[in-house]
Amino acid sequence: MAFPDGRTERRPMSQRRALMEDPDRRVRQAAFDGGNRAWESMEDVATAALNAISGTRLTLNQHRGVDHFLDVARFQASISPKTLDAMFAAIAEQIELPRRILALKSQLMGIEGVAWYDLGAPLPLPDQGQLSWEAGKDLVVRSFAAAYPRLGEFLNQVCERQWIEHAPRSGKRPGAFCTGSLLTRESRVYMTYNDTLGDVLTLAHEIGHAFHSYIMRDVRTYAHFYPMTLAESASTFGEMILTEGILADPSFS
Repeated sequence: MAFPDGRTERRPMSQRRALMEDPDRRVRQAAFDGGNRAWESMEDVATAALNAISGTRLTLNQHRGVDHFLDVARFQASISPKTLDAMFAAIAEQIELPRRILALKSQLMGIEGVAWYDLGAPLPLPDQGQLSWEAGKDLVVRSFAAAYPRLGEFLNQVCERQWIEHAPRSGKRPGAFCTGSLLTRESRVYMTYNDTLGDVLTLAHEIGHAFHSYIMRDVRTYAHFYPMTLAESASTFGEMILTEGILADPSFS
């Protein structure tokens, strides 16, 4: 990607999100445009892969007598059509709230409209520095411990045992996930930490998954296979605990 100062660097896609949270709008746009060009260079491969995946799903649905393309997804998520429709209706009813937030953000940033690469941008507030791995980890530990000491202890234990792969490096895929073994009854977190508040939130999210697995470690094997709607409740809960901790911590500006 081409930086505003004229230098050109090859960055892994896993660092793109962090660059799109940079305070400098020119850096964010450069990361956005550079990432798009990278994807465009392999658009035929990506298109073929997506078509194959979609075609496989539609073919299987046809042979299995599935009436609606969402039936399988709803079954896997353990939700009814009525529940899904209610969720979409709730979003539609409150759509003006995020629009007002984005309009206010645009005003505070001094720009006419919020572009895609502005969505994760920090507001122009003082003391918006980077958060090192140690600082970010400690912030999550403090927030967790304040709400539920056992959760804070669990994160400390995970870090001491080096169960989190967080270092950014070339060739590392983007995204984050938590995985585990029913044999060892242990979890591992995979993420790319780039010193942003968004990365701290990701850490809290994935540790929510890990703690969920930890407290279920002694239940029967089949009980470990639960729908995504339940799995993401644990991780979102971790995010909310972190958010409450940040708001309650006077040392965090």
